[in-house]
Amino acid sequence: MQVAAPRKVLYVRCLQTSALVLSLGLLGVGCGSDEQPGADPVEDGGSDDLQDASEEPEGLTPEQLRGDFLFSVSMNMAPSSPAVFLAQIEAERVDDHLLMRVRQRPLSTADRITPVADWGEWIEGQLSLDGSFQSDTIHAVIPAAANPIITFDTEVEIALRSDQIGALESEASDARVEFLCGEVTGRILSPIEVDDLSGSHFAATRIADIDDPASYPAVVINCDHEPAKAL
Repeated sequence: MQVAAPRKVLYVRCLQTSALVLSLGLLGVGCGSDEQPGADPVEDGGSDDLQDASEEPEGLTPEQLRGDFLFSVSMNMAPSSPAVFLAQIEAERVDDHLLMRVRQRPLSTADRITPVADWGEWIEGQLSLDGSFQSDTIHAVIPAAANPIITFDTEVEIALRSDQIGALESEASDARVEFLCGEVTGRILSPIEVDDLSGSHFAATRIADIDDPASYPAVVINCDHEPAKAL
């Protein structure tokens, strides 16, 4: 791994909500003032001053979130051996939130770079203004060739939750989200039944060039950036 010069990393930490997934940060809201005749004026610099909305942080933008990622799901029974996917994220601002769309493509357990199935369907989700993320239940099938634990097609029902939606390269307004991570809950439906996947995790690291496997980052399994078990 190439050692780069130290860089400032800003982590965006979030609180859970009941809405879906991966707007972020806080959005400044301007407040109008209807002064009534005879009302006492507010002196400049007084404690009752209204803060200029332009000084409020606007949070992350769709442009900062969009892109290609290497996505891993680490099940609680074998956390160091994740299923790995390519993931593409699209996002747009809609009223007072971000609408995010995600699709994934499973990769072979043999090398973690070779696709073993087509792209899945786009899944939509909403992120609240505080940046918290809680997905609806996702029904999916992990192909046998992409499953490091069960060497059969595996049907799952899972949900994703994140209190740390991502990390930015810097505090610049055009900085991109480079890393997403969080918890996975749910169950395995077949070919075996596992009723509780609590303690499982997901992690996603931005890919420089999705068409060039040599540019793919190392696979990590959780928010602590713990590496996946070597192949």
